[in-house]
Amino acid sequence: MQARFKPYLRPLLATFWLALLAYGFYYVFSALYPYLNGKVAWQFPAVTPFNVFLFAIICVLMLLNWGIEVLKWKWAVSDLEPTPWGSAVRATLVGVAVSTWMPNRLGEYIGKVFFVKPQHHFGAVISALHLSYAQIIATLSFGLAGGLYFIWHFQESGQMLDPLLYGLAALGLMLTGAVMRRRIARWARRQNRYLRLFIMSFTRFSVRMSYIFIALSALRFLVFSTQFYLALWLFGIALPPLAGLSTISLIYGLLTLIPASALAGLGLRGALASYFIGFLSSNQLGIIQASYFIWLVNLLLPSICGLALLALAPAPRSAFLAVFAKSHRG
Repeated sequence: MQARFKPYLRPLLATFWLALLAYGFYYVFSALYPYLNGKVAWQFPAVTPFNVFLFAIICVLMLLNWGIEVLKWKWAVSDLEPTPWGSAVRATLVGVAVSTWMPNRLGEYIGKVFFVKPQHHFGAVISALHLSYAQIIATLSFGLAGGLYFIWHFQESGQMLDPLLYGLAALGLMLTGAVMRRRIARWARRQNRYLRLFIMSFTRFSVRMSYIFIALSALRFLVFSTQFYLALWLFGIALPPLAGLSTISLIYGLLTLIPASALAGLGLRGALASYFIGFLSSNQLGIIQASYFIWLVNLLLPSICGLALLALAPAPRSAFLAVFAKSHRG
């Protein structure tokens, strides 16, 4: 049965991603249409000391953001082999570059595992998947809290919030499944290599270490949410801290809910930001600019660095290409 439907899986997934991309960009295009046809003038941040300071803080937080991820990876593989900081940085950046094409950061393991010894590849894959789940749990938790605040704050706005309730219900189900992962793993154990891989990633670390990784993931979430909040200030949108950060948390939670890669979800990112932050500000141009500015700083630049490292490292590059080719033949 599984083999029967396997040939249709990739075309369906590609169609889904293209549909998300098209819808997202259509929504963004509609929001920017008054600027594109010249009815409203384009605006960009002025070069002032305050804006330069905001830009510098956002860049410093980007380094902190990925520094936390490097620390998580270094700790996650410490029981497999000693991992120098330089190797952990390279593995993380290459993982970012690869995950740009994969849904919900699950492709990071493909880039990371080639910076550990071959005999530890399987353990490194399990570690990378566990870190991805920890980040998903943290993001879903904040996203659910932000969504509940959003509904409470705007329930009398006259807007249709029923679809958001369905989204929050899905967020809650995903969060429940993530928290109860060990019980689900015991219940769902079957003779299936992919399912066994996911089950092993649930039980790879002790409960204490799992909580540590979730706490670091939560800290990382607060860092890149703060970046988005400051980027909105940079582009002329001053939001109340609680309402602004809650709405940003909701946006990131919904982006995690939708299984799209960073590239396929590019249009959707702008669309969600434009819609939900639009409840707090009418500056659609600034909202979309801030959204894509954060995408550029937090994802595109690290991805470019990761691709450069992959190109300059012959052994990881050849191994990655071999695995990539094998996965596409399968």
